[in-house]
Parts: sequence; structure tokens; C-alpha cells
Amino acid sequence: MNEVPDREPLREVLQGIASVRQLGKREDFDAALALARDLLDRFPGCAALWMLSGRLIQLAKNDDAPLDQILQCFENAAALAPHDPECSIEQGYFLYAVQDRTEAGQEHFAAAATKARELLREALIGQLRCAVERGNREASLEIIREADAIFPEDFDIQILKDELASQIGK
Repeated sequence: MNEVPDREPLREVLQGIASVRQLGKREDFDAALALARDLLDRFPGCAALWMLSGRLIQLAKNDDAPLDQILQCFENAAALAPHDPECSIEQGYFLYAVQDRTEAGQEHFAAAATKARELLREALIGQLRCAVERGNREASLEIIREADAIFPEDFDIQILKDELASQIGK
């Protein structure tokens, strides 16, 4: 029998992230950054904490971190969550707006768009499969129209479109 994993560390990191965000909303960026760094010491594998740290270093008044340290935070986040478009977007904005490296920024935005399209494709396919299985013809047709418009040459979407057509007799 499989052991149930200890969820306490997850709970702790999620509560910590929520606290960091609350401090940020109150514009107490120095305290938010201090808490984020403390959490990173305990949870260095958390991409969200690296992203928050990179953002907060830029906003904190009492932090004289070099720009390379900020970029390193975003690169760490991207390494930990390579399929997350948000990591690429953050890197893109930093390179473009802070370091005036438009070509490098554009590459990260392009990567983010590719990752986002991949996520959207998977979400539409999953949504369509659920609608078909539930027998919801109207929703299925609406989703297939959207998926087909965005991904007209996609093999998996075409297969689902053919399956749906055979089920509804069109």
C-alpha cells in the first residue's frame, strides 16, 4: 500500500506564499522579500517563490541586489517550471524593460506564447472530451469550433471533430 505523502510542507509553502502576497498588497515589499527569502531557504524547489523574489527585489527599498540576481531568480523559476509561460513572461519583461535587451525579451515572450498555446490546446481537448462524454452536443460543437479556429491543422482535434461528427450524424 502506498504511503500518503506529508502535505505539511506543501501547506506551509502555500501559506507562506499567501503571506508574501498579502505583504506585497500592503506595499510592505521589504518584509515580503524577507519572508520570500526565508521560505526559499526552506523550499528552494518552489518556482513561485523564485518568481515572487525576483519581482520583490525590484520593489524593495532596502535591497541593493544587482540586476543579475533578479534575472537569476527568474531563471531559477523557469528551470523549475519549464512549461510555465509565466516564467518566460517575467524573464521577457525583465530583459526588455529593465535591461533594455529587446531581442532577448522577445525570445522569452515567443517561448511564453508557444507554451500558452500548448496549454490552451490541451485544455480545449480535455474540455471537448468531457462535453462529448456528457452528451452535451451544443457545448461540444462550440468547443470544436473554437479549437478548430485556433488549431486548424491539429491532428488530435481533427480526430475528435470526426468522432463528434459521427456521433451526431453530420
